Amino acid sequence: MSTTTALLHPASLLEDKVAGVWLRLRLPDGWEPNVLSGTPAGKVGQLAWRLLRTGLEGREGWSTEVIVTNEASDDAVFDLVFVEDPALTPDEVLAANRLYPSQYLDLTPVDLGERGTAVAVRQNLPGKTNPWALVGSWTGASGWATDVTQLTGRGLAEGAAWPGLRRDLPSRRLQGEHAAAILQSATVRLGPGESWRGGCFVLLVEDHPEATSQADAALADGLTPSGEPRQIVTQDPASLVGRGAPPVVARDLTSDELERLVPGARHHVERTDGEDVAWFTGGGAHLVTAAKQRAVLRPHGQILRPFGRLTPDAADVTCTVWMDGGFCSHLTHGHAALGRILAAPETPLGIGRIHGLRIAVDVGAGWQLLGTPSGWLSDLDSATWFYALAERMVRVHTRGPRPDGSVDVEVATLQGDPVPALVILAFDWHGAPGQLGVVEVSGSEVSVTAPPAALAAASGSWLEVEPPDGARVAGDEALFSDGETRGEPVLTVRVAATNHWRLRLRPRTAGAGTPARRGPGWESAREALSVGAEGGSAELVSRIDAMLAWFAHDALVHYLSPRGLEQHTGGAWGTRDVAQGPIGLLRAWGEHDAWRELLLTVFRAQHERGDWPQAFDFLPGFRRDVVTDSHGDVVYWPLLALGQYLEATGDRTVLDELVPFTGDGVPGSTGTVTAHVARALDAIEATLVAGTALPAYGHGDWNDSLQPADPQLADAMVSTWTAVLQNEALTRLASGLGGGSSEGERAGALAEATAADLRRHLLIDGVLAGYAVVDDAGDFSPLIHPRDRSTGLTYSVLPMIHAISGDLLTPDEARDHLALIAEHLTGPDGVRLFDRPVAYRGGPMRTFQRAEAASFFGREIGLMYMHAHLRYAEALARHGDGVELLRALALAVPVGVDQLVPSAAPRQSNTYASSSDAAFADRYEAAAHYDRVRSGEVALEGGWRVYSSGPGLFLEVLTQRMLGLRHAGVEVEIDPVIDPGLGRLEATVPVLGDRLRLEIETGPLGHGVTAVEADGRPLDTRPLSNPYREPGVAVSAGDLRDVTTLRIVTA
Repeated sequence: MSTTTALLHPASLLEDKVAGVWLRLRLPDGWEPNVLSGTPAGKVGQLAWRLLRTGLEGREGWSTEVIVTNEASDDAVFDLVFVEDPALTPDEVLAANRLYPSQYLDLTPVDLGERGTAVAVRQNLPGKTNPWALVGSWTGASGWATDVTQLTGRGLAEGAAWPGLRRDLPSRRLQGEHAAAILQSATVRLGPGESWRGGCFVLLVEDHPEATSQADAALADGLTPSGEPRQIVTQDPASLVGRGAPPVVARDLTSDELERLVPGARHHVERTDGEDVAWFTGGGAHLVTAAKQRAVLRPHGQILRPFGRLTPDAADVTCTVWMDGGFCSHLTHGHAALGRILAAPETPLGIGRIHGLRIAVDVGAGWQLLGTPSGWLSDLDSATWFYALAERMVRVHTRGPRPDGSVDVEVATLQGDPVPALVILAFDWHGAPGQLGVVEVSGSEVSVTAPPAALAAASGSWLEVEPPDGARVAGDEALFSDGETRGEPVLTVRVAATNHWRLRLRPRTAGAGTPARRGPGWESAREALSVGAEGGSAELVSRIDAMLAWFAHDALVHYLSPRGLEQHTGGAWGTRDVAQGPIGLLRAWGEHDAWRELLLTVFRAQHERGDWPQAFDFLPGFRRDVVTDSHGDVVYWPLLALGQYLEATGDRTVLDELVPFTGDGVPGSTGTVTAHVARALDAIEATLVAGTALPAYGHGDWNDSLQPADPQLADAMVSTWTAVLQNEALTRLASGLGGGSSEGERAGALAEATAADLRRHLLIDGVLAGYAVVDDAGDFSPLIHPRDRSTGLTYSVLPMIHAISGDLLTPDEARDHLALIAEHLTGPDGVRLFDRPVAYRGGPMRTFQRAEAASFFGREIGLMYMHAHLRYAEALARHGDGVELLRALALAVPVGVDQLVPSAAPRQSNTYASSSDAAFADRYEAAAHYDRVRSGEVALEGGWRVYSSGPGLFLEVLTQRMLGLRHAGVEVEIDPVIDPGLGRLEATVPVLGDRLRLEIETGPLGHGVTAVEADGRPLDTRPLSNPYREPGVAVSAGDLRDVTTLRIVTA
């Protein structure tokens, strides 16, 4: 049962996390909570208490009991609140991410009769077993909850008391990302001298194949504590970060202070109660006040990495900064996960406060952490915190990794007397959890060498710490009230009160010099691309323009430092991901050399058998297949990327490059890229459904949640979307390879056969099915189609939009499918994967795996996945709807989203969100009231941030589809699709290695080019083809050399 005993957020010697016991005194205005965890005994007012722990008689689990004695002469009224957060999850899954397992924990109330309500916890993640726990009260529970946010609320300042502990528990299920079984005991009135004993139990069951039901109450029959209760003995809590240790409270800034600290123009201002709470500065940075932070579910954060080379670099340094006092968290060197040096926060709730680099100050009440600031200014390469502490004003500034990999954290007192500071560095070397490493002090520098167990030790890695002059370096003893070390992986630096000081961190590796850099830095990202307009929808264009550099930033992080704010581990390339977002970024910027190198790296990961792994590490020294098997669509993405490259550049020399195959990260035989293509075509042909040119489903398709629950369906099911992708990838590949190539002829023939079989078997009654199951006789039965009677779903958006983009439908069919999308698959925030949620039955799976197992209605389970919405925008461009195209792109931008979507909840405005999550309490509520999303009655939260191929895809759709400028060998295609209401649109885009100014004058259609002028000179044009609308044109690339302004007129 080792996998069932781990907590989602286990406590450390430094700090408690989620699990705990609170004794609450009844006061006239509510409950007064007092935490009992972490100490064996004590007093709360007139009540003395002891905390006891035993096992369960003959069963696996544990019991926590509290003995309370009233030592006063008056009655006392109190209750207890117990919080347990069983993960029921293998340690390696928890180490990767603690939000993800919570999304698959089903928490269901079970009536235990006299013992009140218990909460059952079932781990639904697909696996060999489904661990289960029952959390109940020995003396009867009067209330319950299932997510920590029901105690914390949203926007709670780090270290602040949980407001939900002052109220009765809601006794309502909330399936979120912070699962916990929370129980409120019945209220107790204790007379003078009387004692009372109560507590809770956690019963563990190794495997619970069925969904939780009321019948599970029988499992608690006869349950009793085992053995003699023993008093819990724990270490004294840390004085700095233990429960009850408050952070410094920064006051809100006045309007005058904000203007003085962040002067200049304000753009896209967010206002609350008449006050400015967030805005973009004239230079493009983003300012957030504490008031805005209090309003969001996901606290503001930013990932910092250098901007130089556009190809992978093993010397890259990356770190994450958080508004709530995370000044340099999750510091990594090289690999964005395996190269971890400093710890990352486990959760955005501020539960684990010691991570990365934190700073405590002493303003007269002892050491207190700097937490939520008065204001936070984030830029592409830095972040600044402003703390208004009574009459003091303290500024902390983190400058992101420089060319030499160093990160600077500077502290300045702008007003008032300076204060002493304690810098806390929490280490978390990958492979050596809980180990600090070897600390050496030499003059003014400190080095921390990776411990032998750490992966970084093999490369001789260490962290140089350059503290301020006169600082005192120590270990974790500075964090404990008794000044004794507990061996925690913490380095502390004590800095005397001074007006200005700086601490520098520099990750180093033996034998590695300063990483080579080229490029002018992050400012070039702002200069690379811009758009502007003055017509009716100009505000939407302005919001898009405000995010272009930020989306470029997020796209580069996803490409070269693969991780996100919530998905903080990663470091590998998903094969399908790298062939979309990063290539979209490089296409948008016209960086063809980097695109070529990326392709060669991807082909080096190809298996000898011809397919690719689902994900692989791409840095030298880390090469391995992270996920060896792959979904059925993965093999097509490298071929599509190669075909697109050949079409865009005409560079056929890449086909002759010698590239090794691989298997489990070990190089195999070597062949040309052409040989790799032939091997991939062999693999594709081997997996076709018998008697057709349609691909078998395999382990799944783009929607990772729809892996088949029945392994036999892998060969007997077809994904219409994968069939469309097969056609698109092979068509582009055949076009790029050109005539006379045997591989090109094979690809082209299979693409044509795929299109024919798709129409024959998957376009049923004029509607594309999402999937189809093939029986032994070769007959196709549609799933997710009006004829479908098994899944409860009718329409799937992915095959529709990709079929339109790939010209697989007639004009009438395209219009009909767009009408279906508008009627059944569109919400206020964009298009949705299906017309309603996949059925949820408590976790057991029938047809699909994660879609039927996830308890959290968010991310792809919540149906609004932004990546799919951007592909819809691509289809709109192909079809020629400039009005809806502009709106679709604007919906992907967080700037001003509440003005487009009134039901949008506050969220960070300068990062890409990978989904829009309807705030239903659980899957059952989502199924029953899904129509409320379309009507705007349900709040929509921003999903996981940064880590996605979406930002790069956004830039590609904007430049290649909306603005319509595409490299095409010796030509440049000009095919804009613009909202006619704009009248005139101006843009700066990279073309042919330089920046080109576009002036687009729109006619009533907004598409179909009628004239092109280069610096006032009319150009000869060649018409393109488009089955749905007036097409664009192609011009000679030579006619655009040294051109500064391109004027385009549309029909």
